[in-house]
Amino acid sequence: MTLGEAIREGSDILREGGVEIPERTAMWLWMFVTSMAKHDVLINWHKPVNVSDYAAYMQFIKRRAHREPLQYITHETEFCGLHFYVDQRVLIPRPETEILVREALCELSRMTADSLTIVDIGTGSGAIIISIAHYLAQQQDLHRFRFFATDLSEDALTVAKINAKEHGVDSLIEFRQGSLLEALPQEVASIDLLVSNPPYIPASDKNLIQPEVVDYEPHLALFADDDGMAVYRELMRQSRPVLNKSALIVCEVGLLQSIQVADLMRSTWPDISVRMVRDAQAIERIVVGKMSSF
Repeated sequence: MTLGEAIREGSDILREGGVEIPERTAMWLWMFVTSMAKHDVLINWHKPVNVSDYAAYMQFIKRRAHREPLQYITHETEFCGLHFYVDQRVLIPRPETEILVREALCELSRMTADSLTIVDIGTGSGAIIISIAHYLAQQQDLHRFRFFATDLSEDALTVAKINAKEHGVDSLIEFRQGSLLEALPQEVASIDLLVSNPPYIPASDKNLIQPEVVDYEPHLALFADDDGMAVYRELMRQSRPVLNKSALIVCEVGLLQSIQVADLMRSTWPDISVRMVRDAQAIERIVVGKMSSF
């Protein structure tokens, strides 16, 4: 079998499985298995393939055809220009969540306090807090910052610690297992920046979600009761006593949830200023709340 025939076979299997862009995915999986560059694939298109490479390739093709996310197959995803390890213990970081990191970094650049406490709630793979720490390290004296990240899942925290070590920020971030802010150590009595991408898909929508998500990603990180608002309500309740008078809270939200979350912030902190940030699809994806006016 030639390389071209192997990739065409993989493409056909992926197409039958309902996978999007099957040709590109098949070629990418071959490149992943063999570490070949794209130009090498093209040059060797009509040459015979190695039997062991073909066997490994077909295993990955079949996994993807069963709608297992590509990121779980390769154990890698890109986020904010960084590479993160992922597996089925954690949610795969999405491009829209990069907006949350961007907004957090922009606001942090304006904060002049000598000491700032940053908390990531529901950290999952650690992508948000690690990205923030990584880019702050390139611009500022990190002695100003204290970083905390919590998650209900101990398995997720294991993955987050792997990523923190990989990016050289494991000594900066304290990871804590538990429910939202309740997992924080008692000495964290004042928070300057709270970031969170909590579960927000309504539990009733499970049958509407694509197989890559509902069949493989952790439901604990995806679905919430009360039309997806349950975790936001508890997050606001727990954070009210510990956000300082000039604190910032940045949350990712689901489709049509921005107004509800903004109203929830205003009812929790009457003097808060709130703005929404749209993603590439023009959806209000990020809600930014600040205790003093913008």
